[in-house]
Amino acid sequence: MIPIQRFGTLPDGSDVDSFTLKTSTGLSATLLSYGATLQSFCLPDGTDIVLGFDNLDGYLAPHPYFGAAIGRVANRIEKARFPLDGQSISVSANENENTLHSGPVGFDRVNWEGQVDGSSVVFRHVSPDGFQGYPGNVTAEFRYTLEKNGLRLDMSAKTDAPTPISLTGHSYFNLGGGGVSQHFLTTEATHFFETDGQGINHGKTRPLKASDFKFGAPTKIGSTEIDHHFDVPGAGVRPMVTLSSPDGMRHLKILSDLPGLQIYTGHKLGQIKGKRQNPYTNGAGIAFEPQFPPNIVNLPALGDIILRPGQSWAFTILYKIENLNAA
Repeated sequence: MIPIQRFGTLPDGSDVDSFTLKTSTGLSATLLSYGATLQSFCLPDGTDIVLGFDNLDGYLAPHPYFGAAIGRVANRIEKARFPLDGQSISVSANENENTLHSGPVGFDRVNWEGQVDGSSVVFRHVSPDGFQGYPGNVTAEFRYTLEKNGLRLDMSAKTDAPTPISLTGHSYFNLGGGGVSQHFLTTEATHFFETDGQGINHGKTRPLKASDFKFGAPTKIGSTEIDHHFDVPGAGVRPMVTLSSPDGMRHLKILSDLPGLQIYTGHKLGQIKGKRQNPYTNGAGIAFEPQFPPNIVNLPALGDIILRPGQSWAFTILYKIENLNAA
């Protein structure tokens, strides 16, 4: 049985539920219906490796998407508009003149319908046609399954009208032993997308070996500031990045069948009171967001994320704990 508890009550009187998954290997994960959020992810020794809050108030206040579901469109859309079937579609801006993670009320700011399905927790949300400017009624699903060595997230979506879809999860990780500057990073990516002063991707890539992001082998993050999309070659569910704790005893590997992932070193977190009132300062956690390239709706050469009626959008993210016995 997966325990379900009330995590809090929203201003409109609706309840936010929490669901706790556990395995025989000692892993546990707590999920919230608000934002389909990964609220905690604990190793067998009790170490919680994701940032977040102990109560609903923290999630209702402004925060940098701790553990949240992201949609309809992850990352940035330049000037909050894009072409679609001969029309120019304008959507809500929330970062200067641009749109970040879909706008002011993305999938992170709604209370999803959650239910237990066997050993999984399934969250569903229907985003109405025209909300924040996006066309079509979209039904999205986030399915979390705790496996013996990690957490699996299966994401899917359907629509009744053409609309862009690019979903992801937005957890920040810290494996213990200090801030992420002391952690080690290894990525399977070969290139990353350059950005302008507003973090917008214009389609230009650079090889990692010709940059400051030389993470082809385990390398301490140090003072390196990353907020870029990394292109990972290959197809299907494959390794994308590995985060290792400062002592080298804990390893988190991210796998996905998405084209690449955004890596953000959390260097602009500021000062946030997190779980147990711990201060989350700059570099307290690192976010890994498997997804399609940012601003792809305005960069057709990079691919097509327009979902059409009759089609199904479905991708997977795996958060795998390596050498679990040592974790």
